[in-house]
Order: sequence, then C-alpha cells, then structure tokens
Amino acid sequence: MTDSLAVPAPARSAVADAVRGAAILLVVAFHWFGLPFGWSGVDLFFVLSGYLIGGILIDNRESPAYFRTFYARRLFRIVPLYAVFLAATGLTAGRDLPLWRYLTFTQNFAWVDGGLAGRGFTGLTWSLAVEEQFYLVLPVLIRIVPPRAVPFVSAGCVAAAPACRWALVAAGGMYAPYLLLPGRMDSLFAGVLVAWLSRHPEAMDRLRRYAPGIGCIAFLAFLATGLRFGFSPISMQMYLFGYSFMALAYAGAVMTAIAARSVVPPRLMVAAGIAAYSVYLFHQFIPAVAGTILGITSDGAAAIACWTVATVATAIAAWYLIEQPCIAFARRRWRYGAAMACLNR
Repeated sequence: MTDSLAVPAPARSAVADAVRGAAILLVVAFHWFGLPFGWSGVDLFFVLSGYLIGGILIDNRESPAYFRTFYARRLFRIVPLYAVFLAATGLTAGRDLPLWRYLTFTQNFAWVDGGLAGRGFTGLTWSLAVEEQFYLVLPVLIRIVPPRAVPFVSAGCVAAAPACRWALVAAGGMYAPYLLLPGRMDSLFAGVLVAWLSRHPEAMDRLRRYAPGIGCIAFLAFLATGLRFGFSPISMQMYLFGYSFMALAYAGAVMTAIAARSVVPPRLMVAAGIAAYSVYLFHQFIPAVAGTILGITSDGAAAIACWTVATVATAIAAWYLIEQPCIAFARRRWRYGAAMACLNR
C-alpha cells in the first residue's frame, strides 16, 4: 500500500487520556489506599477501550488492510512493555503459571478456580487477557455485522452480561464472571455503543442532554448496591446489579467527556492517562521492590512518596524508550489506507 493512500494518525485525544488517567488513579488508590470501589477503574478502562477500539474498527471497516493493520498495531502497543514486565517479575519473584499462559493471554482461564489470591505481581494481567480476547471477537463482529446493526448487537451484549455472569457462576464458580470476557462484556460493549453513537450527529445532540443524567443515576445505583451489599467485586449482588450499573455509569461519563468538546482536561489527568499502561503494570511491583531493596515496607507518607517517584520515573522511561517508539513504528509500517477520522489508542 502506497503512502499516498495513507493518512497520518490523528493527534492523541486529551479527553480520552484524561478519562484513562481517572481510571488508573482509581486502580492505584484501590491497591495503595484501599479505596472501596477503586477496582472499578478497570471497568472504566474497559468502557474507554470499547469506545476507542470500536471507533477505530467502525471507521476502517472497509479497509483492505483491516485485520492486518489492527492486529499489528495492537501487537506493538501491548506486547513490548508487557514482555519487559514479565521478564522483570519472572526474574524477581517467579511465576505461578507456565510462561506460555502469559504469552497467549490465557492466564485468566487458569485462575478461574482460585481467583487472584497469591498470584503475585502478575495477577493484574487478567484484565489484559480479557482485552486481548475482546480483540479477537470485536474486529470480526464489526466486519460482518451491518453498520446499522452495531448498536443493537452492542446493546444486546450489555443486556446479556448479567445472565452470562449468573451462568458462569453456575458453571465455573464465583471467580469466573470476574475473570472472563463474558462477565465483563457489558463495560466493553457499552464503550462500543458509545463509539457508534458518537459518529452520528443526531445521537450526539441527545448525548449532550441526557448522558450526564444517565451516568449520575447509574453511578448512584452502583454506590447504593455497594453500600447495601458491600463493594466486593466477587459477589452475586455485584454480578447481577453492580456491574451493569457501573458499565452504564462509566459509559455516561465517557459520553459526557466526549460531548463536552470545549472543556480542556487537567494536564495532570492527561499525563496520568498517557502513563496509564506502564503505571498499571508496575504500580504493585515497584512498592515490593522498594521494600526488598530499600527496606521501605511501611505505608506511611515517606513510603508512598518513594513509590510515587519510582512509579512516575518508570512510566516516563517506559513511554519514551518503549511505548512511544513502538507505537510510532507500527503506525508508519501498517496503515488502514483510508481517510478515516478516528481516535488512535
């Protein structure tokens, strides 16, 4: 494919980065400070991923290089830093599973029986496995489903998720809905639904009016569920009600963010979003290394300051030495070859 057919990748979306920044701060607050619903930051990641990846695929649905470009770019976005993380954790702490499980992103299946307890630093990679499995499904759906049917398919997946979680509990135990794609697909496909809606001007007009209210009501319902039954992500109440409310709440938040085009997001949130992938991978590993090498094992202000500085330094190094060069190379090497306006993740 000649360069004359290709269009330069658009600039990063500051709004998307700010939303991603909010998601990673929730996750870090959960692991470092015990924020009760901070674990839901992963579901905000899922909604944003569905929105961004769904948008890319919708925009480039007719491209002759559709599958090749998508998977090549995903490979260079996800795997290089992931490989560094696996090497670092494997050298320092070992692994509970064979390496091939991590390389094929099937570790979440292996953990269904026992959950994440005792999995060490690699336990958080279950969410990467869910996303990679989503990447196997969504491109095929977008390619074969007529564009006008995409919102109905997406809404159907969102609506079916509670039943899937119930079925997974019956078939695989309490951890299956938390760790497997069918149990988390409401957040992912809610993002795809937002991606489709955002590409239709008449729908966007309605979003500006109704999205904030829908998101607030859903988030209050999520909080009410947590306050009534507890904020544990592994519970039937959360599976049947909480996750669905949370998916709607975060979809409403993403819709509100993209509809408010005149709002300039805080730079700190944008920076956190750019660094989110490396922070997510290393934010548990770094405190443990600091405790082992430097002897900083308390959770006081000095320890948290040390963890923060080390995590930020790691994120900066990862972005400039690994992530940014790999993203740029993949965008130069593999192109969809059509003038599509999409947000590249």
